[in-house]
Amino acid sequence: MKSKLRSIIKWFFLVWGVLSLALLLFTAGNFLFRFSDIGGVSEPEVGVATAHDVRFVLNWCKIGDARTEKVVNSYVSPRSFTGDHLDAYAIKVRNLSPTDLPAPQHDSDGGWVRCDQLDPVSREAVQLATGFSSSEISWFPNDEELTSSRYFLWVWSINIHGRRPTGAKLIFACPDDSMLFYVSVKT
Repeated sequence: MKSKLRSIIKWFFLVWGVLSLALLLFTAGNFLFRFSDIGGVSEPEVGVATAHDVRFVLNWCKIGDARTEKVVNSYVSPRSFTGDHLDAYAIKVRNLSPTDLPAPQHDSDGGWVRCDQLDPVSREAVQLATGFSSSEISWFPNDEELTSSRYFLWVWSINIHGRRPTGAKLIFACPDDSMLFYVSVKT
């Protein structure tokens, strides 16, 4: 009887080990598949964003998604294992004027700042964002344009490692053209 019980326990653990190994191999293979070229996520999504996809941009900066006219351009990169990415949108809005872009009341408040009057941290975040965008997407305004008096900046977030920005979510407004530009970058 003891030998039969030992045999059953032996087979139970053998089957359990084989199933566990198969599950581990399946999970590792699925993980590698998702983060490799084979998984199909290594290609950026270019020009496919809709007004529904970008409504968060207009709501974050209190313009309101009802003013979206159309998404002119979009670029959404695949995420790396560590979350590195570059996402950008160019959004045409209805009737955008400088009076629609209120300045922040306090340093901790959200609000629009004219881009030729940026603080050093925001300026570095703009440089980080345009350093990527200039090489990846030619339609996104360059650093010189974005730091002119024609543009306004709404900072949603800036991630800092040490003393340098390593990630940012920024919204730029150009009232002259009734355009908003959103960029999310992480290095």
